[in-house]
Amino acid sequence: MNSIQSNHLYNSKINNFRGFLLYLYLCAAISILAGCGDHTGGNKIDISRNLKQSEAYLLQGQFRAANIEARNAIQKDASNIQGHIALAKI
Repeated sequence: MNSIQSNHLYNSKINNFRGFLLYLYLCAAISILAGCGDHTGGNKIDISRNLKQSEAYLLQGQFRAANIEARNAIQKDASNIQGHIALAKI
């Protein structure tokens, strides 16, 4: 094997290694960014549904179901005061 072929083989291995490192870097970056962000948008809608359903059950006299819905709202966001108020009404 002459020096040109060995140099080419060496460069090929280096390029493969760099490509592999770039792939790992991109996977890590995507994983980190996927974990970032506000995921409460869907929860706010769910909480609103739980509170409305709790109120509807309360008006129908279905106290256990109303209690469950209010507790579900609190479980999704304990800092949401409306869930605690709904539970207190029951």
